Amino acid sequence: MAMAATLHMNSARRRRARHGGFTLIELMVTLTILGIMMGVGIPSFRNFIAAQRVKSAAYDMTAALIFARSEAIKRNASITVAPTSGTNWAGGWTVKAGTTTLQEQQVLSGAVVEKAASASTIPANFVYGANGRLSSAASTQYLQISNGSTYKCVKIDSIGIPSTQTVACP
Repeated sequence: MAMAATLHMNSARRRRARHGGFTLIELMVTLTILGIMMGVGIPSFRNFIAAQRVKSAAYDMTAALIFARSEAIKRNASITVAPTSGTNWAGGWTVKAGTTTLQEQQVLSGAVVEKAASASTIPANFVYGANGRLSSAASTQYLQISNGSTYKCVKIDSIGIPSTQTVACP
């Protein structure tokens, strides 16, 4: 009787050992499928990341302009949005009330700020007056943000309200 119980236990252990893992063939098929899926997905993911960087830069620019307009009205003073270095908006920008920095944007990664197709130059800065309007603009101004394949247009209308468009600027 003890012999029969021992044989039964050994048989059960062998069955569990036989079904306890993956075979080499199963593992190789799984890794091949995973490799194919990654090969298809990674280029699409890179394009997605690049498009998101442009979208984020356009949002940051729009938010800074809205903030500057709001502060100009609240403080009843001029507020300036200007690049941190020369006319290179991609190098970041600051929002200032006189010499006091209210907000600062760091360097944009993976996005270039350029002039609109219809503009002769890129705006050097935006100055909001105490009434919330751009002090230097009689017409709509544009900043184009791109990475070469994705474009966002930041449009600042004649009364100083910014908005974004998912197309190249006119």
